[in-house]
Amino acid sequence: SSPMPFYYNRLMMERYGLIPRGLPSPSEGESAPTAPKPATSTSTNEISVVTMKCRGLNLKKYDPSANNKLAYAVEDELQSSPLFDRKETK
Repeated sequence: SSPMPFYYNRLMMERYGLIPRGLPSPSEGESAPTAPKPATSTSTNEISVVTMKCRGLNLKKYDPSANNKLAYAVEDELQSSPLFDRKETK
C-alpha cells in the first residue's frame, strides 16, 4: 500500500496547526459547536502586559496644570480603547 499523506493523519494535522483550536478533529465525528468558546491562549507569542514610559516636555511655563492634563488625557484614551483592559490601565 502507498504511504498515507500527512493531511490525513490527525496527529500531524494537530501538530502543524491544520486543525483550528476548539474544533473537533475530523476523525472524532462530532458535530461542530454552534458558538466557539473563547480560547485560553497558552501561546508564547501573545502579549498580555505592556509597560509604557512616556517622556514629554515640561509644559508648566504655559499652564501650571498642563503636565497633569496631558498625563490624564493619555490615560483616558488608553482606557477608552477596546485594545486595553480598563481596570488594568493605570
